[in-house]
Amino acid sequence: MEALIIKLQSINNQLTETEHEIEAVQTLPFYSIFRQDEQKAIDLNILLLHKRGLLSEKLALLENLHIQMNLLQVDISHEMRELSLKTNQVPLAS
Repeated sequence: MEALIIKLQSINNQLTETEHEIEAVQTLPFYSIFRQDEQKAIDLNILLLHKRGLLSEKLALLENLHIQMNLLQVDISHEMRELSLKTNQVPLAS
């Protein structure tokens, strides 16, 4: 589960970087100065596709993390039931 969390943090960092790049492409005057509006649209599309891929990967990781947490919850519940049964079998000291 720890590996999933580390990967999730990495994807979050990549998403932040991609969002900064998208903002830069949209706001920096480079494309206007050099009359590169078509290149701006291409670059923006590439970044948006990259962001979509990262979001898809993040969703899959979150689903896996959810499954892992559910399995852990089942294991803990099972262990608690076993402990409860064992403590009920221990004779009380008189």
